[in-house]
Amino acid sequence: MTKTTLKQFLQSHTKDTSLTQIIVSLTEVCKEIAEQLRTAPLDSIHGATQNINTSGDIQQKLDVLANDQIRKSLESIQEVHALVSEELPDADILHEAGEYNIYTDPLDGSSNIDINWTTGTIFGIAKSGTEYLIPGERLDVAGYVLYSSACELVLTLGNGVASFILDKGEFLLTRTNILIPEDGRYYSVNESKSADFDDKSLALLAQLKAEGKSLRYSGALVSDIHRVLLKGGVHFYPRTKSHPEGKLRLLYEINPIAKIVEEAGGRAYSAGKRTLLITPTKLHETVPISFSKR
Repeated sequence: MTKTTLKQFLQSHTKDTSLTQIIVSLTEVCKEIAEQLRTAPLDSIHGATQNINTSGDIQQKLDVLANDQIRKSLESIQEVHALVSEELPDADILHEAGEYNIYTDPLDGSSNIDINWTTGTIFGIAKSGTEYLIPGERLDVAGYVLYSSACELVLTLGNGVASFILDKGEFLLTRTNILIPEDGRYYSVNESKSADFDDKSLALLAQLKAEGKSLRYSGALVSDIHRVLLKGGVHFYPRTKSHPEGKLRLLYEINPIAKIVEEAGGRAYSAGKRTLLITPTKLHETVPISFSKR
């Protein structure tokens, strides 16, 4: 049976050729990143640099390489206005007249690279021109690519969630209309930080344990969310004493994931507010977050 390719899927789900071009360009880069992750130990491109990004994270060599590749892939697309990335201090304006802004964490979970564990790329696309600080509900497209035993793309264009597996150089459609299961056996949180959790987060943690849920935490947002998407459960990163406003970045990590979670019938909340309604005040703003079905 012939599988639907990503390009065929996009042709039937959007008439916006510029949007299609941007999505295809981003996913082509993700194919390159997948190959580089596979051969990183052989090519000596794994390990940390001496640099720290704006969010205070030590940059891995592949963080920088992935960011540069994404930027390069967008340079020739005149409709792209700017790139907002975890690895860049400011919005990188590519074309003054462009209307689309790209939000990305080029390589989520990059601390997992050296142990050959799961990583991912997160992206969001919005037709917002010179407005960068937008609420997540204005994203036209949200997606992530999970680099694991299979390379999998999860994508929403605002009308449901679909997934694609990379096979012989093509992303092939494998699931449509993905919905988060009503119940799940797992919860995902960095429980080693629980001594710093606020009372509400501690109460949630106690409730999940009382319900017999099992802990699964990978250190890569893409991986943990992928489990929630397919198996149900909850993933949360609350306030802590060391990160009173949360640790995950709103614009390019949380918002694209929140868009996917809501399109899959789930909920994304930050400090009691629907996450997609929050208007950020700075590019690298962080918020506490909870993703779940209920």
